Amino acid sequence: MTRSHALTLAVGFVLGLVVLVSMGQTAVDRSPIVRVQYMPHPRDMVQIKQGTPYTVPAGRILVITGLGTGAHFTSGKDEVTLKINGVSEAMTASEVSCFNGDGVGSSMVTVPPGCSATAGSTVEVVEGGGQTSGRAWGYLADA
Repeated sequence: MTRSHALTLAVGFVLGLVVLVSMGQTAVDRSPIVRVQYMPHPRDMVQIKQGTPYTVPAGRILVITGLGTGAHFTSGKDEVTLKINGVSEAMTASEVSCFNGDGVGSSMVTVPPGCSATAGSTVEVVEGGGQTSGRAWGYLADA
């Protein structure tokens, strides 16, 4: 009887050791990457209009998703610049692309992923050619 208990104890010890060694081989991701894992709530969506600078609230990050104009054009180009803290971060030079039934439209282009402004930053939109209808679209995420 004593021999079977010793054998059971040895087998249990070996299996426990195998489990501990295999757990030690598991990689743990400790990267400081911020991941936004939800679609933005409508209250977090932001539209910045030219002439009205926007300051990003404390504890939030503004993720810019689109840049363009809210004006109606019949032809020509639309050039809009996005400035964060006075520095040009993105610019468009797109043809008019969104038309209503009368053949006039406004434009909006997507901004490459990663364009964002941290809490306390001032975001402005400037449209070239003397127009005043520049817009930026985005959403607020937790910092």
